[in-house]
Amino acid sequence: MTAEFNRSLAVFIFLFGVIGNILNIFILSQRSYRSNSCAWIFLVLSTVDLVSLVSGLSTLMIAGWTTNPTSYIGSICKIRAFLVFSTRTMATWLMVLATIDRWFLSSTNALRRQKSSLKNSQLWTTIVIILSAICYSQQLYCYEANLIDTPLQCYGKTV
Repeated sequence: MTAEFNRSLAVFIFLFGVIGNILNIFILSQRSYRSNSCAWIFLVLSTVDLVSLVSGLSTLMIAGWTTNPTSYIGSICKIRAFLVFSTRTMATWLMVLATIDRWFLSSTNALRRQKSSLKNSQLWTTIVIILSAICYSQQLYCYEANLIDTPLQCYGKTV
């Protein structure tokens, strides 16, 4: 009963998440939004969320019907761990960045309003992505599949 519920819920979240993020990407990449700094951040955020959703849930959905490939294929284990953790971090910081951008834009202070620009949003978005990738790059080296006596078969090696 629980396994069937988890399978159904994962498929539901996956479908609506993928459709929602693709619609966001489609709408926010239109010409009228290209000069809006916050729209740029949300475009990148939707792309990052889509990568996180596909990399995180696809293997779990597969595991509902057959063996999870991250449990026994080392490269998939490493890539999935890196993508899931780094994109979650990116998404959180991009939301913070969008909040700061909106705060700058709604400020009564003209100098603060000038800080809300497409150039600044693109710069800080790039910094967030690079730093998040660097923070979790050790997972490409440390994570291994087929581990015994660990919470998951795809887990970080302590050696």
